[in-house]
Amino acid sequence: MISFTWQVVPTKLEDSNGLNQVVKTLMLNLICDEDPDIRRVKTAVATLNPPSADSFVEFSQLTEQQVLDWGLTQLGEEHITLMKDDLLRQVEMVKNTRVVAEQSGQTTEIIPPWVTPSST
Repeated sequence: MISFTWQVVPTKLEDSNGLNQVVKTLMLNLICDEDPDIRRVKTAVATLNPPSADSFVEFSQLTEQQVLDWGLTQLGEEHITLMKDDLLRQVEMVKNTRVVAEQSGQTTEIIPPWVTPSST
């Protein structure tokens, strides 16, 4: 079964319009797991628009979901769909490579022990 998980990391904070530690740039990782042991990651960078003073949330009060929502909105549905489609193609390529490798008795991919599917 294929699952997608988002991971978000603020990468740039700045002071803007009298507001301190405004999140300006995010790195968004889309993680695609295929049971039992295929994992692929696609990364996108989102540059956020400065907030208004009314909607500003102190950096220490932000939640991961809130920041993720901002980033996903900035990326847009079309970009997100392209990312997912690319990851699905990569997973299929790995699966097909494994079938060919098994049939020929070769090993073509090394999966380190620290790369494991998410447990969610």
